[in-house]
Amino acid sequence: MKITRAMATVSLVAGTMFVFAGCFPMAPTPVQGSLYTGVKWDGQVADKQNTGTKQGKSCATAVLGVAAWGDASIEGAKAKGGVAEVSTIDHETMIVSKTSFQKYCTTVTGS
Repeated sequence: MKITRAMATVSLVAGTMFVFAGCFPMAPTPVQGSLYTGVKWDGQVADKQNTGTKQGKSCATAVLGVAAWGDASIEGAKAKGGVAEVSTIDHETMIVSKTSFQKYCTTVTGS
């Protein structure tokens, strides 16, 4: 079988990504599995007595450590939920096979 230049290039890029997978930035999480991570955790609490009735969630996603997009900010979550005054901030991360797929979300509640 003759190895073409395209096959060699794809193999080199894939091999390099595999070797350096541990060097890619990871979504923050309190704990992490090697193949899958699905974690939710509490963030800041401004008012435990009045959590409000509105909720907004904003997320950012990364694929293969090559492309990333989204808005996981508090301001983005506030805008999506119509929250003016934040009572609680929570976080959620999903990671599949370190760099294959990553998703980080911020959820706010308030009024």
